[in-house]
Amino acid sequence: GAAMVFAKLRRDMTDLEALISEATFPESRPWRSPLAQEQHEWDKIYPNGGILLRRQLCSASMGDQDWFLGGLFISDVGIAFDTGNSADEAGRLQTGFITWKDIVALHKSGPETEISICLASGSKNFSQLRLQLTISSDAEWIEEFWKLQA
Repeated sequence: GAAMVFAKLRRDMTDLEALISEATFPESRPWRSPLAQEQHEWDKIYPNGGILLRRQLCSASMGDQDWFLGGLFISDVGIAFDTGNSADEAGRLQTGFITWKDIVALHKSGPETEISICLASGSKNFSQLRLQLTISSDAEWIEEFWKLQA
């Protein structure tokens, strides 16, 4: 009796080890869902900004200008980039709120983590925003989300 139980247990352990060796871990998520406080602050700054879906660190440039490190805020209605407060205004970049509807083209440019966003004429005082994200899947997610909104 006991020998049969141990033999079955050994077989089951071998099967389990085989399953574990084939298992893969879920995709790493360097970003987190926004906290309730962040949504509250988002609502105060952009009352028509919708639901904040993501916020993440990235670099941004308006066309061929200098790159700035700051936060990219992504909602169901649009996006915003902000470097935050800086003693030097030259070291600050704020796009204000950009609705998905104001984005007429969005495509990967340069490295696979870089996307170029073209804005509708007259929607902002700049026509292009370039973003350098940390991982390519973030660029793909933003591109796919924009396509769904178009």
